[in-house]
Amino acid sequence: MAPSSKAEKKAAVDIASWMFNVVTSVGIILVNKALMATYGFSF
Repeated sequence: MAPSSKAEKKAAVDIASWMFNVVTSVGIILVNKALMATYGFSF
């Protein structure tokens, strides 16, 4: 199901970029928690 109109294509790109943004943010938080836990910080 390919986006046919410009609006649908823009919506698909918006959703994809938001998902990428959320995933990378959560990934950074998890890496920070893992790194800080190894140095004695706890959450």
